[in-house]
Amino acid sequence: MPRNILILEDDNELLLLYNRTLTKAGYRVYLARNISTAQERLQAYDIDLFICDLHVDDMLSIQHLRDELAVLRQKQIPVIVISGHSEMKEECEQRGFAFALKPITPRELPGLVGYALNAT
Repeated sequence: MPRNILILEDDNELLLLYNRTLTKAGYRVYLARNISTAQERLQAYDIDLFICDLHVDDMLSIQHLRDELAVLRQKQIPVIVISGHSEMKEECEQRGFAFALKPITPRELPGLVGYALNAT
């Protein structure tokens, strides 16, 4: 049975690239372009891994996303934060989230996902 991955990314090209890459690697992928859609998908599906861009257009604040990530961590759902802001790496890792600096290539993504899923 394929593992379920939710991706939160507001860049449509990256979202489609991640979807295509992970679907090809055998994962079931759910997509969200904003936080409200991501929250709906988290409630509707049994998600095994959450991948997110740290800066999403519809966010009221970065704290809102941090609060949501904390809830996921409590539920023991692994989180990979993909961001173009390297200064967020230390904070993410302190909170127990994997961190990848954009751009991440289609070659790197399946390995990162496999590692995050096997680390739990």
